[in-house]
Amino acid sequence: MVAAGTPIRLIHESGDFTELDASSITLETIRKAGSSSVPFGGGRRWNLDLNLQNAEIMIDGIFTDDTISFGGIAASATFNCLNTKPTIVGGLKWLYRTNLNNVLGSANINNNLTDGDNITFNNSVMITLKNSAGIDKYIPLVRRTYSNGDVFADIYTVSSNNIRSLSGVTKYIGISYPSSDQSSAQETANAQVLATQIKEYVDTVLSSDFSASIQDDDNFIFDDENVVVKFTQKNLGIDGNNNKPIFSLVHGGTGRKPHIITFRGGVNAKKKSAGDKVQDLYGIINNSRRTGGLRQSVRTSSIISDLKFRGDYIVGIQIPFNSMINVGNETYVARNFHMPTGRYKSKEEKGAEAAMVVGTKFSELNNSTGIQGFLKKLSIDYDAGETVYTYKMVFLPVDWMF
Repeated sequence: MVAAGTPIRLIHESGDFTELDASSITLETIRKAGSSSVPFGGGRRWNLDLNLQNAEIMIDGIFTDDTISFGGIAASATFNCLNTKPTIVGGLKWLYRTNLNNVLGSANINNNLTDGDNITFNNSVMITLKNSAGIDKYIPLVRRTYSNGDVFADIYTVSSNNIRSLSGVTKYIGISYPSSDQSSAQETANAQVLATQIKEYVDTVLSSDFSASIQDDDNFIFDDENVVVKFTQKNLGIDGNNNKPIFSLVHGGTGRKPHIITFRGGVNAKKKSAGDKVQDLYGIINNSRRTGGLRQSVRTSSIISDLKFRGDYIVGIQIPFNSMINVGNETYVARNFHMPTGRYKSKEEKGAEAAMVVGTKFSELNNSTGIQGFLKKLSIDYDAGETVYTYKMVFLPVDWMF
């Protein structure tokens, strides 16, 4: 027997995933509706369909030995440019005027800083990252006096490095904002600008150590778009896992801090036998529990807890299929099956056109990124003398899980 089939992903509560080879996939839905004969109706029948159904996904596949080492993963971290830790429904914002006054301190000595100015004050906030070699790298945030028409955040160059006497710092992100309160929409827009500038700072100053991307805040009920910066170590492996980023306030500063998830998920490349893979998954299925609280796709009654506190419980599945929708010059594009639930979903929202491309990050708050649920049954078979194990699993789609 040889490895073949469709690569599927079982998504864990922590955000990690287990990839398996599936040789057979069955998507089954049974609607809870029947038919009853109408007395004296000449054989006619009636039915009341309340849109109730049971769904199961049955998958057959195999575990095989690895021929080469693979699976090395770079550690990543996130910095939320808008929200704090979700202590209440929807979380709290830190990027608002009063809090910024406390976090950033008073305006700097030179109220009209431009490129090339010498920074000679000690009122900068630091985002401190640590690379896989254990060396700290810095992103300074400095308050600038607002002038009419200024953008919220921009990158500036310094002629000499006196930002807290940190060697290697040649640029900073200057933050300027009006003295009046901003609307919630404007705070979100400012967060998007800050996220863009942090990404650009990493791309231009710290690119030898990290890459950066911008993501939606899918850990909060409000689901704010493009306000989270994801930092990824350039080197693969566990050396990138550490206790950074940290957000250091200006000296003597107070106030709310942004929501941060420290570098995690780095994995060294490994070579596993089929038995190794079986034991890894078998152990999880036999002993894992939900640690993230109530899982739901409705954004109005609860929260999803911090990723860093989540475990290995399987919360979803991603199954690819070949699609000819919007493929450009190619014959197919790989997209994930999804199961949109909820009232008033349109045909387009439920169809192939809304399916997301393979590689999309799974989110428990977006049922178009995959299929939420849990693994109900796993059967593993082995014939003595073989180098492969076969498996059968049953996955049940579920929107709410306690």
